[in-house]
Amino acid sequence: MKTQSTESQKPIMRPKLQAPGAGLPWIESLLLKYWVKPRLASKATWEISSQRFERIHQKIFDEIQGLSLEELSTPVLIERVRGLEDSSRFWSMAQTLEHIEIVGSMIYGLLPQLAKGYAPEVVADTATVKPSQKVNSQEALKNFESYRKNHFQTVTKKQGLEESEVKFKHPWFGPMSDREWFWLLGVHAGIHLEQIRRIKEGLKLRSTL
Repeated sequence: MKTQSTESQKPIMRPKLQAPGAGLPWIESLLLKYWVKPRLASKATWEISSQRFERIHQKIFDEIQGLSLEELSTPVLIERVRGLEDSSRFWSMAQTLEHIEIVGSMIYGLLPQLAKGYAPEVVADTATVKPSQKVNSQEALKNFESYRKNHFQTVTKKQGLEESEVKFKHPWFGPMSDREWFWLLGVHAGIHLEQIRRIKEGLKLRSTL
């Protein structure tokens, strides 16, 4: 991976987007809660979800290979990806990596609690898991790679475990068991894999103008 280029310090003109945590279009929210969850999340096995995790995170890693720090740190306004809040449409690839690591780490912290029959007394809020904008590209890369490699060992150990009876509410899907939250790890990363691809396309388009 190229790292010789420094991150851009040019002032950024930010587009006007919805506030973090505003959610998804109502029809999409209904689809997630009443079709995706019962037909996909509730039926996914530990093994299938583990395989998806490994496959998607490897694809993300492959997508960012050979990019400079400036390319990784440059935000690009993209068309909305299904499952992506409007406020997240103007991120850099580094911000996207940071977000994946934030969400994934929070889910990893949740899984053993649910497995032991305990649900945290907090409310899950998508507004609280946005990138901090204080982490630079090198830190984001390092944290993502550590998350991808180290946490996968935890993921594989979950295969074949019984599903917990205790559930924790997701703001879009509703109450979810540990197995369903585990399923979400790969699915969530898949949404942001598409986001990273669109950001790269946006950077290529800029370079031709």
